[in-house]
Order: sequence, then structure tokens, then C-alpha cells
Amino acid sequence: EDLTGNGYDGIVTNMSDSDWITSGAAIGDDSVYDYSGSTASDYSVSIAHAGGDQFTATGDSGSYTGIHVYLVNESPNTISIPNGYTSMDTDHYYGIFPVGISTTYSITYNYNGNSYANDDTDLQIAYRTNNAGRWTGFASTQYTSTTTLTKTGIAAFSGISATEFTLGKNEAPVIDTEVEIVSFGLSVRHSFALKDDGTVWAVGENNYGKLGDGTTTNQSNPIQIFGLGNVARIEAGENHSIVIKDDGTVWTWGQNTYCELGDGTTTSRTTPVQVLNLNNITMVTSRAHHNIALKND
Repeated sequence: EDLTGNGYDGIVTNMSDSDWITSGAAIGDDSVYDYSGSTASDYSVSIAHAGGDQFTATGDSGSYTGIHVYLVNESPNTISIPNGYTSMDTDHYYGIFPVGISTTYSITYNYNGNSYANDDTDLQIAYRTNNAGRWTGFASTQYTSTTTLTKTGIAAFSGISATEFTLGKNEAPVIDTEVEIVSFGLSVRHSFALKDDGTVWAVGENNYGKLGDGTTTNQSNPIQIFGLGNVARIEAGENHSIVIKDDGTVWTWGQNTYCELGDGTTTSRTTPVQVLNLNNITMVTSRAHHNIALKND
């Protein structure tokens, strides 16, 4: 139905999948795409802004059939800066649309040429889940090469759900002493605090990424594990960590040499991943290299 009032109504026919083709039309003001490959890492695309910075997305895992990266060369429709950030670049932003099943991807933001990043102290990436979402901050790795920020293990529609990205600056967050801490997860060299708002804060040694902040950098001040909320219980193993969310699902991160994360792999994780086929959990306990969960039955 033509809602303009001009009466140009029509009927869409040939709705079979075989009658459709992938469009090469730009998303945003400019976009690039890759629809050929056999493994996740085959799908990799880069797009650059006229000012000089460049954004690259590469498949990490999952069953890919394509990846589309776009540039929006204007201020986003929501410009509220993420909690803990002091500012955010509102000149332009980038987005990703992965095509496939259970896809995760890595991003590299080369900020060379972006005047916002002339002083790159405390520079990080801000993200949102969609064009209508609120911007959130997450920890990324700086200087994987000159003037870059890198983040791995991102998912579009689950876990740390993120599809649009820009630059931001944050100060090291501290735990508000007026907010109640409801429990702790303690291990030999790292620990966690669970706040009454369901957020988790981590401090200490970070080999294997066991703090869950997306890096392997030790932290001497508590940092929030972004993208992890509604947590009901937390436990810390020797080099891995495990939480139960309010919905009864279980999430883990850190060392996975002995399959302690329960995600079907032996790949260590620096950000939380959901344990496969485990729901309605009321309690977990963790030891050096294994965990035990109690279901509500």
C-alpha cells in the first residue's frame, strides 16, 4: 500500500528465496561488503572516512555467508555518552551487518587522521545494538598496531550484542561506595564484586582474559565487565570465571584449556560466552579447572 496518498499500490510476487538476490546498495552514506568465502575469517572488509580513519570487520566464528560494513557520515540520532565516558565522537560512526548463523566478529578501528583522537589518552570504543539503541562503552585493546583499537568476539544478536561503533573517551571507573555489593567471587589472583544492580566488577591478574573485559591486561582498579548484566551469582576458578544470570542461563570466560567454559571448544575467552544447553540453573560452584551447576529440578 502506498502511504503517500498517491494511490500507487502494488502486489509483491515471487516470494521464493530463489527469486531474491543480494543487494549491492549502500547502507548508510557508504558501505562495502564481502559475500564470498568458506570460513569465518575469509569474510573481512574495511571502509574509510574522508578524514582518514578506517574501520575493519573480520569474521571470528560461526557460519558466514556475508558481511556488510557501512559508514554514516553524520552525528548519530542519539548522542548520550556511555556511563563512565567523558566524551564521544559524534562526527561519524560505523556499522556492521553480518549474514549467517551464530556469527561473531572482530573489529579494528584505525583512528589515524581523526581529529577527535589527536590525544588518544583514555581512548576507547563506544557501541550500540542498533540505530535506536543507547551508546555503551566496552574495553578494547589499544595499539595492536599504531593508532588502533581492537575488539574480538563480538556478536550482533547475542552475548555482547553490538552493530554500530564510534570512538569515546573514558576515565578509569571506580565502584560507587554507596551502591551495595551483594556478593564476591574470589580466586588466587583475581576477584569480582557483584553489585545490587546486577553488574559485575573485576580486578587483578588477567591472563587468559579471566577478568572478562576483552583484554589480557592486569587491572589494579575495579573495572566493569561491559555487556554483562542481570547477574545473580558469580564464582571464580583458578583462571576462569562463571556467572548465573537472573534468567537461569550460565556464562563463562577465561581459560578453556580443559573445556572448563562449556562452550564446546577449548578456546580461551576474554569476554563472556554462554554455556551450551544449560538453563534453569540456581547455583554454580567452581574449582581450578571444572565447574558444577545445580538445576531447579
